[in-house]
Amino acid sequence: MDHVSLRWLMSFKDLKGQLARWLERLQEYEFEIIHRRGLIHKNADGLSRRQCELFGCEYCAKVEKKNIEELRKSVARIILVGETLQDWRKEQIEDPSISFIYRGKETGIRPSRLEIPTRDVAARIYWSYWNALSLKDGVLYRKWKAPSLKSSIFQLIVPRNRINQILEETHDSSSGGHFGVNKTLEKIRKRFYWATCKQDVEQWCKTCKICISKKGPLGKGKSPLQIYNVGAPFERLQMDILGPLPITTSGNRYLLVIVDCFTKWVEAFPLKNIKARTVAEVFVSQIISRHGVTLEVHTDQGKNFESKLFAELMNLLIIRKTRTTALHPQSDGQVERQH
Repeated sequence: MDHVSLRWLMSFKDLKGQLARWLERLQEYEFEIIHRRGLIHKNADGLSRRQCELFGCEYCAKVEKKNIEELRKSVARIILVGETLQDWRKEQIEDPSISFIYRGKETGIRPSRLEIPTRDVAARIYWSYWNALSLKDGVLYRKWKAPSLKSSIFQLIVPRNRINQILEETHDSSSGGHFGVNKTLEKIRKRFYWATCKQDVEQWCKTCKICISKKGPLGKGKSPLQIYNVGAPFERLQMDILGPLPITTSGNRYLLVIVDCFTKWVEAFPLKNIKARTVAEVFVSQIISRHGVTLEVHTDQGKNFESKLFAELMNLLIIRKTRTTALHPQSDGQVERQH
């Protein structure tokens, strides 16, 4: 394969943790990882490479070019549909956050701090960017060098009454695609700028009805962890299966491990299989018959413990059955530690 980093896993010695478990699992097989550079790996990469261009097919390139042209048209439509740059000039002059900067650029004199409209955060931001702002064809622009671009670009300063129109076109339209905050913000910054751009984009994406309807809940609720207190011997038991292990002379290859949560007493019983019937028989004959009926049994979500047979046994003996949450063995940590 062309994935050279897979050879790195096989070169380690004295591994620990997850990598050690991976390597231990791989030791069951006889194999060798051979690296082949991508240029000579085309027989396997055929579906992920554009081989059709070698035979004169230009379909994919035409589709991509068409999509780029549609995106440019949609952005340009914000400015050019029924309007001219003079309309933007007029709105910039009428905008209270931009007008004092515009007049200063016309005269070439930077306004003082006292001329900034009181409690206008946007006006303060524009004033701080004085050196980056300039007039072109009577319209105010901001010169910006993006980290991902080699050359500087001029961003059109957007008046307040134009912000929603730009957000709708770059996020809600067919060319917008309802992308997330970062992609929408990247698209806007290639052409426009206003003082509260990032905050407005975050709020717009957060309150978009279409985006909200397609997304699930933001986070799963988690109950607080707490100590489970046990007050008497054999009041609460933890059970789990250990194996498969090497087969014994009697044909056993599993262990049913049971721990008393109060006294930490451990008992392990060999099993030929881990069917629900086998586990239930051992539990009744070895635990219930010798120690009496417990109040509660705690297991993982194994099919044998969650079967109808085991559930009916718990009902008949009036035992409260609990289980761990998925992928969380800490919940029955006492029996897991014995393993």
